[in-house]
Amino acid sequence: MGWSGAAGAELDDFPKKLDLILKGLSLSRGRLAASLGVDKSLVSRWASGTNSPSAHNLAELTRLIAERQPGFTLLDWDADIPALAARYGLPAPDLLAGAPSAEPIGGDRLLAASRAQSAVEVRREGAAYTGIWVGFYQAFRNTGQVIPELICIWRQGDRLLFREFNLFFSHIGEMLIIRHQIFMVGEDDTRVDGLLYLLLNGVGGEKAVRIDGLAMSVFNGRFRAPGASPVVLQRLADLEDEAAPPDEAAVNAILDRLRAAHFADETPTLAGPAILEAVRPRVGAPRDDGEIDHLLRSPEPRSLAACEVEWNPTLEADVRRLRLALLGVDDCFPIAADYGVRRAAP
Repeated sequence: MGWSGAAGAELDDFPKKLDLILKGLSLSRGRLAASLGVDKSLVSRWASGTNSPSAHNLAELTRLIAERQPGFTLLDWDADIPALAARYGLPAPDLLAGAPSAEPIGGDRLLAASRAQSAVEVRREGAAYTGIWVGFYQAFRNTGQVIPELICIWRQGDRLLFREFNLFFSHIGEMLIIRHQIFMVGEDDTRVDGLLYLLLNGVGGEKAVRIDGLAMSVFNGRFRAPGASPVVLQRLADLEDEAAPPDEAAVNAILDRLRAAHFADETPTLAGPAILEAVRPRVGAPRDDGEIDHLLRSPEPRSLAACEVEWNPTLEADVRRLRLALLGVDDCFPIAADYGVRRAAP
């Protein structure tokens, strides 16, 4: 039973939630007790689960947290621990906090068949996608500006999970593979005010180097208009362990460089001509190939998705440019050595 605001109500997992919040706010039990005007031993009993706070004390505790974590309310005590951590950027046990549960939601079989099918395909080809990616798409505010993002994809058993960071927001969610196509759904992990969807062309090889498709979300303006943009993701680096997200410090360092490059108007240079052309479609106007797009779409003949089999000098130049600018290394990870050169040899 979750918290209902009534005196004497029980709080599910309250000790764990309290511990999570105290660590996230760097607040000791002693300091919490002093701020609430209660004995430290009472806070210790809350933390151990011996006692639950009274309605008055819980309200005061919530008020105190809200001063340090704006937006926190009594209703947040009803959230499960991963959702609570993801919502306020608190240090969850791992970066998977907030990712969709593998269990059916609300007793329903929501996405159960799709998850089962994806599990089969993840076992077969999931390793092709784990890694750190740089994505490019058009701003949803409809200015035509190209925006960069960083996406980390890792594996957890038969599931692929991801974390996406753009200039101002971040999302966390799950990536499904169904018939070689990629379906990614992520939720805002700090403000919980929008979802991100990526529908991408998959690859048939052992290692994806570039994948593309459509990104969909809403513009964070007054009317929150829905929008869709072509998106291209280019692999930046492999993971040291495909079963774990990358080190947060390393991710933050890359993000700092990516944001600095964008605000210095260097995003078009990072993206390169082929990616820029792909994410700036002339909707409703004739294309050079004679086709007309009446809506945003990403048909296979124009896809830039590539695996190691399609490795070529243009793709290599794009990979080298990004890695040099963001990682400070002028190489192509194992692709050129392990795949391109070997497979090109007679």
